[in-house]
Amino acid sequence: MSWGTDGNVAQWEKQVGAKNMGVAAIPIWGKGKLATSYDVTQSSDAFITKWSKHPRAAAQFLTFLHTPQALRAWYKATGVFPADKRFPASAVTDPIAKQMLKLDQSPLSVWPENFVPPQVDQNADLAGGEMITSGSGSPAQVVKLWKSQLSQWKSQHPDEFRNYQKWATGH
Repeated sequence: MSWGTDGNVAQWEKQVGAKNMGVAAIPIWGKGKLATSYDVTQSSDAFITKWSKHPRAAAQFLTFLHTPQALRAWYKATGVFPADKRFPASAVTDPIAKQMLKLDQSPLSVWPENFVPPQVDQNADLAGGEMITSGSGSPAQVVKLWKSQLSQWKSQHPDEFRNYQKWATGH
């Protein structure tokens, strides 16, 4: 058993074959509001910075990325569903991919990765996951690493931290 993103699952299917695998949501362990949520496909954020020299062209490009033609091309090229409700489910014909898409379209879904500061994600989440899966570190060591990286991020980026606090508390 393994946890993987849609892109990983698509690659694994190529390696082991659809008849040798299946997909499912993770077990429900909690009782809170998000206990039955599904951890959705990998996604990426594209945005226009305030210092962009060509904001109109950037906006046109982002609009283009969400056209039916571009959404299908993205899926065909990557095997990863675009994070867009306009992506036509009919474009997915593979049985494993159909199961993944159905899970991705769950009514209550989140992608927690989008809410972790990149520095903490790279230096704590990813590194910590590698420590656990390789057996080179304990959960306590990973917690220590995560706290250290979070503290470092907060001190190096106090403005980001303040903005994050405002966003997280709804103020």
